[in-house]
Amino acid sequence: MRELVRSWSAIPDLSEAEIERDGLRIRSCAGLEQWMVSGNDAAACRAAGVTTPAAGALGVVRGAPYAVRVGRDRILLVGQPAMPVEAGWSADGYLASNMSAGLHVFDMQGDRVEDIVRRACVIDPRAPGPCAAVTFAGVTAVLYGLEQPGRLRLHVDRGLAAYVWTWLGTACGMFLGGGIARA
Repeated sequence: MRELVRSWSAIPDLSEAEIERDGLRIRSCAGLEQWMVSGNDAAACRAAGVTTPAAGALGVVRGAPYAVRVGRDRILLVGQPAMPVEAGWSADGYLASNMSAGLHVFDMQGDRVEDIVRRACVIDPRAPGPCAAVTFAGVTAVLYGLEQPGRLRLHVDRGLAAYVWTWLGTACGMFLGGGIARA
């Protein structure tokens, strides 16, 4: 029997991965706690200390913790470790699941972020939507703005992070040229 594993690409260490090219910087973002919440998201936000409404696609969040809308009755809570959220069903009417180990986060910023969004998504980068769950480079992801114009966060399934990283590197090389890429 052939051993096909040897023909697969090596999984890059994304902990310090970074791309810097032509006014664009993409890096991995570690150390965030992520909770998927279904049900009474207002109660979950209160419990987590979130004081602003959940952002949609390309909507902007500020401060931490914050919430991002990923469905009609589903949000992703994002913050620093030790958020006051407990896994399981809450008497306040929501179910929370810790997704910190399941989602990889990329931070993208710079003048060329819109170019990446245009290439990866079918959404208009200048028209935020109500739901941050989007198809990005062919995979389901969560995409939203962070604190300032030209800065986005992208959450993808950890198992697809290497693919998305490779896609980002290839896309940047194709239309930006030059620069530094480390993985």
